[in-house]
Parts: sequence; C-alpha cells; structure tokens
Amino acid sequence: MLFVLLFFCTLYVKAQAPVISSFVPAIAGQSASISISGHNFTTATAVSFGGTPAAFFYVTSDTSIVAFVDNGSSGVVSVTNPNGSGIKAGFTFVPPPVISSFSPTSGSYGDTIRIKGQHFITVYNVFFGDSAALSFSALSDTGIIAVVSNGTSGQVTVSTIGGYGTITDFSYTGPHITSFSPSKGGSGTIVKIKGSHFNGATVVSFGGFAAASFIVNADTLITATVGAGGPGDVVVKTIKGTAAAPGFIVPYIKDFDPQSGTKYTEVTIQGLNLDATALVKFGDSSALSFIILSDTLIKAVAGNGESGAVSVNNGIYTASRDYFFYFQYQPLISSFVPLTAVSGTTITIRGSHFTGTTAVQFGNTAAASFFVVSDSAITAVVGNGSTGNVFVTNNNFTDSLAGFTYITLLPLPLCPPSGSTSISSNLSGTNYQWQLSTNNGNSFSNISNTANYNGVTNSLLQLNNIPSSFTGNIYRCVVNGNNSDQRKLQFINNWTGAVNTFWNNTGNWSCGTLPDANTDVLISSGTIVLNSNGNCRSLTVSPGVNFTANTGFKLTVSH
Repeated sequence: MLFVLLFFCTLYVKAQAPVISSFVPAIAGQSASISISGHNFTTATAVSFGGTPAAFFYVTSDTSIVAFVDNGSSGVVSVTNPNGSGIKAGFTFVPPPVISSFSPTSGSYGDTIRIKGQHFITVYNVFFGDSAALSFSALSDTGIIAVVSNGTSGQVTVSTIGGYGTITDFSYTGPHITSFSPSKGGSGTIVKIKGSHFNGATVVSFGGFAAASFIVNADTLITATVGAGGPGDVVVKTIKGTAAAPGFIVPYIKDFDPQSGTKYTEVTIQGLNLDATALVKFGDSSALSFIILSDTLIKAVAGNGESGAVSVNNGIYTASRDYFFYFQYQPLISSFVPLTAVSGTTITIRGSHFTGTTAVQFGNTAAASFFVVSDSAITAVVGNGSTGNVFVTNNNFTDSLAGFTYITLLPLPLCPPSGSTSISSNLSGTNYQWQLSTNNGNSFSNISNTANYNGVTNSLLQLNNIPSSFTGNIYRCVVNGNNSDQRKLQFINNWTGAVNTFWNNTGNWSCGTLPDANTDVLISSGTIVLNSNGNCRSLTVSPGVNFTANTGFKLTVSH
C-alpha cells in the first residue's frame, strides 16, 4: 500500500495597511474610472480622492483597485483597510464646465461661434442643439471656438472629462437635414431628404459630388437623384446657409455592448453601413480582431488600449461613439499544484487573465516550457529552478504566488552490479524517514530496513547488495516534515578500450563487467567492435568514435 505523508504549516503574516504605488489617470472628473496599483488591497474598505469618497470601487486583486470618482476634489488618493490607510499625492479633480455666454447666438452650417465660461481645457465635444459641432478648439480654460454643422436650434452643450455644461438658446438659421432614405446607392438612385428650411435650395450633393438632379418638393422635403456621387455627407445649400448630414454609404454606430472591458473582451457593435469596415478601434488602439457579421453588426475583440470612443473606419470615413472604459488586463494566480517539484515536473497554475501569457517563472528561474490551456489555466515545466514564488507575466503585468519549493535531483552513479553505497540527507533534524520513488519522482513511499536497506530512520541510508534493477530509483529523506534533496540511482559503465576493441571483453569497461539492460553506457573515444550480442539501457557516443558490429550481432538499447 502506498502511503503519502502530507505536512502542513501555517505562515503567520502581520496584517498591513495599504500601500499605493501609482494611479492612472491623474486628472479626471466625476464618474471617471481610476486604476490604482500597490499592495495590501484585498481587505480595502474605502477609497477617496482629495478627501471625497469614491462613488464606488472594486478590488481586482491584492495589488489593484478600480475606483470611480464622485463629486471629488484635488489632493491625495487614499485606500483604507482595517489596518490603516495608504495615500499618494497628485490627483487633480476636473469640475464640470460652466458656459456663461456665446456669440453670435444664431448661425448655420460653417459659421463660427465663440463660447465663454470656465473649465474648458479638457473639452472633447461641443453640440448645437442635438448636432455635434463640425469642429472646435479650446483657446483657453475660459474660451472655445466651434464651427456649426448640420445644427438645430436649442441649447449649446460643452463636454469635458469633468462632465458637461449647457446654456440656452442657440438659433439655427440655415437648412437642416433630419433624415434621408435610402442611406446608400449608386448613380441614378433616388434619395428623399427630409428636414427644414429647404426653400431656395441651390445645391444638393452626395459625398462632394453634385446630384444629377433634385426637386424641392416642400420646405421640408427634397427629392434628389444621385449622380457620380461617392460616400460621404448629404449636403443641401440655400442662400441662408448649408446643411450636411453624414451617413450616405458611410459607417454609423448606433450602440455597442459591453461599454467596459479588458484586453480580449468581445464587444458587439451595432450600426449601419458596416460591411466595408476595414478598421475597428477602442480609444486610440486597434481591435485585436473583428468579424463583420452583417451590414449592421460587428463583433470585435479589444486589444491593449485606453478608455475612449469606439470607432469603425471603411478606408475613407470613420464613425465613432463614446465611451468605452478600459480596465487593465493583468494575470491573477489563485493556486498551483504540486507545491514541491524537481526539474522536469509539470506544474498546473490556475487563476485568470492568462491568455497571451509571455513568461512563467519558478523562484528566480524561468520555466523550461509552458502552455496556456485556457484563460484560467497554464501548465508549465520546471527548469533548473529555485525555491520561491510562482510568477506569470502577461500584457506587461506580473502576478506571483508564494509557496513553491524546488528540490534538487542529484545523480548517484554506480558501477553494475554494486555491492553497497550510502546516501546522506542534506537536512538536519530529529526525525528521519527515507522514501523511494519508482515513477521518476511523481510519488514516494516509505521504505523499511531490508536486505537492501539499512538506516531508513537515520540521516544516512545504507544501500546493500544493490541489483541493477534499482536503476532509476529516486530516494529522499523527510526530515521533521521537510523533504531533502532527491538522489537518482544510475548504473554507468564507461568504455576504456584498455585491452582491445571487443565489446565482450570485460577488461575494456571501467566497471570490469559488461553492460546490461539497466546500464547507461558512455563511449568517449576509440574503436569498438560488437563481436557478440550486447545490451544497455542508454548509449552516449562522442564525435570521432568508430563503432562497428560483426555480422550476425546486434546491440539492444532498452531506454
């Protein structure tokens, strides 16, 4: 019966307060997500920015927290757990913009409007009514110039990373396009354009090319025939201004889901005119991959990126929609088995965010090889390692878990057959038990004193009358619950060629006996003639050796 002794110990670690090493971004407004890095975060009970509690937060690992800013203030970032608080200075809270005035108070497509107020420096969007400005520029923290697009009357809206501010009333004086149908087509396609203030229209164009013809059916309707048009805006010009509406044979994003994620998150994008999409981006970073399922649906896999708009591009035009929140994709190790191993042992590591792993390490030594089974499992082969943590590196982040013990596997070379030898434990203690493995160290069982073993409960194990069948046996000593280095028994016979060139002459072998099926043979130099049937477990032949076999004889290598 196989007995396996398991020994457990408890590691007592003094509980510690959080320590913050970094946080990004350093400048943000209400509802922004902040990634905080450090350690001792597992039991975090509170996060604040400039003294104001976060709206909410969640702990992704002992070294990472994602927190969302509330109506905050500038100052230190603080993380608190039952053992105290950790802080780091440098956070700047951006309040929402405030619009005090704008001029002129009316305009049409292409007109420039000056907007005054405060907190404008991080502006990323300007709207006139329900329509985004054609372009805009923040001149200072108190001034913006914006160009009216296909606008509508209503409020002026300025959006920044701190939120948004509004003011009424903007009056749109030019023509306005509310819709057109169909949204794509070639030369000769008849398009119905709906909107307002179309009377007196002088030009209708598609993608910068004039319509072949058009009729102003009413102040709210134009019927136009596509000429040599291309993808781009539908444009209507009158003496009171210009209206433009994007979306004629161009991509358009209606929605996307989910609105946050990490690298490898699959995002479903819904819209129009998506079948010619050549590029999908999250923020400023290209998607890792994407599949066009239809003209209205794309599934894209997020790569490394940062928070920002989701955009699609068909090689000519880009459509985008805010806002995708990026969370760092970093590995997290939850467990590994076995905890103790020698070189060549396969370790199974479990956790999360393992897809794309670039490195695995045991102690201070890289794994001999590893394979990512899934996003939650890795199998790795121990190299010539060292005791310490298990490390997994992915996406430029590294996680580690303590508790790996590396056991050295030392050779114990003997001449076959061997009368006796001894093995000494490299550990000292008061309780000794020698163990044996016959399956290359995968499992061990206790041994007792027999004709072949003596001293099985001492620091020195004596092996007597050792048969060649013991080759490959691995021995270790459990000392006060700890495993000693392992010793692997090998029978080795070296060719000397001291007498002549014949394999079956015992005088030509370093052990004075012929190799058998359990003997590893090393031939470093010389000429060898196999003049009888021979056996060995393994055969290593150096360059320059001349090895021949007489007719009718063969060498059998069993391993």
